[in-house]
Amino acid sequence: SRKDMLQRMNAKLSESIPLLREKFFVQLIRDSRTDRLSTEKRIDFLDLRLPYDAPYCALIVRIDNPRAIFDTMTEQNTQLISFAIQNICQEIVDARASGSVFEHQRGEYVLLVALPETEGEDVIFPLASELMASLNDFLKRMAKEISLTIGIGAAVANLGKMADSYQMAAEAIERKLFLGKNQVITFDVMAAQ
Repeated sequence: SRKDMLQRMNAKLSESIPLLREKFFVQLIRDSRTDRLSTEKRIDFLDLRLPYDAPYCALIVRIDNPRAIFDTMTEQNTQLISFAIQNICQEIVDARASGSVFEHQRGEYVLLVALPETEGEDVIFPLASELMASLNDFLKRMAKEISLTIGIGAAVANLGKMADSYQMAAEAIERKLFLGKNQVITFDVMAAQ
């Protein structure tokens, strides 16, 4: 019956929520023309705790040579390390601010951080430094020679402008060639040079 079919489809839809969330995050960092109404509807549907009208900041954690590293590993280990990196990132975001973490592409993890009212942007650099220390610690324990770079974008006024912050974080990372690996690079530092 039609009712059975709808129930089946709704069950399938619920199962695919994690995937739809990821799709939504990717759209947020790629498309700077997201309108408020549709964004808020999707946040609601995907059951995300991301207020639209808060200042946000994008951080990118990028493994410096993901292909060289992941190609030598089993898929199981690749997935395991990716999963662990995302978990560490999420824990630190939850402890210091709030927001979401996702894998954007192989070896690139994006943090969408809602800035706390009290500290604002001041929370970001300590968060990134703690992130770098925890991730390096984890990778050492895994006995993996993996170096990371963390790029920080400037704060933007709301969730709809996330793509701008992401772009800045990505540019900061692109310019790390001048600075060497295992760095936390902020856009502001780069711009000042």
